Amino acid sequence: DVDVCISNEEDAKDVFGIEAEGTDITGGRLNKEGYQSVARQLAERFGFEVGRVTVRAARTKWGSCSARNDISLSLFLAALPRHLQEFVIIHELCHTVHHNHSAAFHALVDRCLGGRERELEGELKRCRIPIVAEA
Repeated sequence: DVDVCISNEEDAKDVFGIEAEGTDITGGRLNKEGYQSVARQLAERFGFEVGRVTVRAARTKWGSCSARNDISLSLFLAALPRHLQEFVIIHELCHTVHHNHSAAFHALVDRCLGGRERELEGELKRCRIPIVAEA
């Protein structure tokens, strides 16, 4: 396991052709609106109905989806390569259809990811949310 998967120029490339400034750490800054934009664009591309999209300093999960289809993303996604950021967002968007981890949920995620769910899940499991010292 690694503490965090740091983005590099190659990893930061957008898998789905969606442009959003500041959604990786290669630029040294974080733009919450960029993540909200990416989530909305992916929702539109795949036909998901999503409520609010928020970005918070969550340290135990990369993302979550509420019963009202509101998605919350960890600001620490910025430490992941772009393809894993998008994997997390797609995973949460799929929860707007299946609010569980059933076979149907995983089949939907896999379809959205072109058959790469298992591979990307394995890669994400090797990453950890970074521990940030309180000021």
